Amino acid sequence: MQPNNDFSHLSPQMLRVLGALASGKTRKQIAQEMGISIHTVKIYLWKVYQRLNVQNAPEAVAQALEKGLISRDDIKVD
Repeated sequence: MQPNNDFSHLSPQMLRVLGALASGKTRKQIAQEMGISIHTVKIYLWKVYQRLNVQNAPEAVAQALEKGLISRDDIKVD
């Protein structure tokens, strides 16, 4: 499958999931906050990973920062 590099076409829901993930929330917490299932959160993340051409959450957050999709203020640092 050819990667989809159209990172500018992330839905508001995908951006919200990505921002919540960057802030340190778990998939379960994101699902509860958004009123959706964990499965739906996983689907959103899968689509985000595809569009950003990454393999995991840390890579997605790094790409989102680089592309200006989220800000450093969104990131939780432990």
